[in-house]
Amino acid sequence: KDPVVTLIEDGSKINLMSKELYRKGKWLITMDNRWKIRATTMTTEDLFAACPNIPAKIGDMEINQIFFV
Repeated sequence: KDPVVTLIEDGSKINLMSKELYRKGKWLITMDNRWKIRATTMTTEDLFAACPNIPAKIGDMEINQIFFV
């Protein structure tokens, strides 16, 4: 309900949010994922969960996006 101001990098292949933000938003999640993220240092980390259909407003346009926690 409260807007979250964020930086979106339009060349990104994946949308991320922190566990803190996820807990605050109380969005539905799916734990059935095997996604990993590789940092520029070539290290990999598991992603906690996926939050499908998160409403995102960019300018006047509203779209639903998948965010990973």
